[in-house]
Amino acid sequence: MSTIKIRKKGSLMLELLIALFVGTIILSSLNQLVLGNQIIYQDILKNDSWISKVEATSSLAFSDEQSVAKQISDFVWQKIFFDLSVLFTTKTHDWSDDFGKNTCTFGTDPSSDYSKPIVSMFNIVMDPSNTPTQIFSRGRYLYMTTNSSRSTSTDFYIIDKYSNAAKGDWSFNPRLVYALDTGPGLAAIYVVGTIAYVGNTSSTNQLRIIDVSDPTHPQILSSLKMSHLTNGVTTMAQSIFYDNGFVYLGLAKNSGEELRVIDVSSSTFPVEVGGFELGAGVNSIYVQDGYVYVATPNNPELVVLSVNFFGKIVVLKQVGSFDATGSSGNGKSLDFSMGNIYLGRTKGGGKEVYSLSSSSLMQSAVVDDSSSVLKSFVVDSSVDAIAGRGSLIALASASTTGQFEIWKDSVIQSGINFSNSIDHVKYRPASLSCDGNSFFVATATSSYFLYKIDFQKNKLTAKI
Repeated sequence: MSTIKIRKKGSLMLELLIALFVGTIILSSLNQLVLGNQIIYQDILKNDSWISKVEATSSLAFSDEQSVAKQISDFVWQKIFFDLSVLFTTKTHDWSDDFGKNTCTFGTDPSSDYSKPIVSMFNIVMDPSNTPTQIFSRGRYLYMTTNSSRSTSTDFYIIDKYSNAAKGDWSFNPRLVYALDTGPGLAAIYVVGTIAYVGNTSSTNQLRIIDVSDPTHPQILSSLKMSHLTNGVTTMAQSIFYDNGFVYLGLAKNSGEELRVIDVSSSTFPVEVGGFELGAGVNSIYVQDGYVYVATPNNPELVVLSVNFFGKIVVLKQVGSFDATGSSGNGKSLDFSMGNIYLGRTKGGGKEVYSLSSSSLMQSAVVDDSSSVLKSFVVDSSVDAIAGRGSLIALASASTTGQFEIWKDSVIQSGINFSNSIDHVKYRPASLSCDGNSFFVATATSSYFLYKIDFQKNKLTAKI
């Protein structure tokens, strides 16, 4: 039997290496141009172990041409197509992240048993003078904003959720990557691709835009003070939402417009294009299908605004509202899914959780009645964050019995009877973020605790 030996100067190996090099460039270029994901680009450049393995085969002996072709084909299929497919599916955000859409899939996985959460807790050491204000999960990283009484304290944190990924371990093991001082403190955050939009607790600038393409060195690209804050009028940011190239910034109550719309098509030159005066601070914002839903400490607690474009100007017009029973409860948190708006209220009489049909809210005023309310119930605590998907509702609250709860209604009818309340997080959550089928919770105690909440798989599905 003849033996074929491939050497480094052999034409077959040279052609293979050239093909691998060109393929790497193409994949990297496509990733940069189409996905715009700096993380995977860096990982591909660093993950050159498979190239060295090809080079190592240059002195291997094969029995014949067919064996050569088969082993090279198997190697290319395994090390390029399979490994890179895993790399892409585990390390990149999807298109919804690029466009800033909701990435929460909670309640949609039939294999998950939402009555059996799996809780992981980690301690993230930060400046003890800071108080977490919001946590936001996208892709591989968690982004946390904090507020402090000291202007010199760091207030923007990037946390790697999978710090052992370089070792092939993709289990949840958070590690602080970078802490940035933006100045006075931050109240809210929304991350889209490689850009973070943050609301400042400052009368000087209410919006900052941060480049997070390199998580180890985030850069402030621009800052913006709301133009109506003149002649002694001051306020601070409280909430933020991104939709289709625009940031909707919620402010504390002031003598002007508490909701501002900013065109952020240029990250270095954001421009105010509209606003709306609510007469109250904006606690939470959700934008969907051309409508802005706003939760306020006012009566009504929920206001619905239509978004109307006139050239470069955005005009917001009130088209509906919801006033819950219990006059002292405030609109606190919002979520939207499949045509339903989920409202969380502060404790103060009446019910704290509502699921409402968005179409029924498109009236001048809607009160708490059976025609507009799909579900409602009492948790006897302020609901700081809420996520709703059909019959399942997850919430973070100040409850003394359970600060993270999942509720599921047993019967869908006007007389709602909720069953299955699961209590978990030990401390009051400062913020709740849903990404995929997982929840991330940040709490403030003597140290900073970070929770990841997953769900057990159904036994029948697990066997399959």
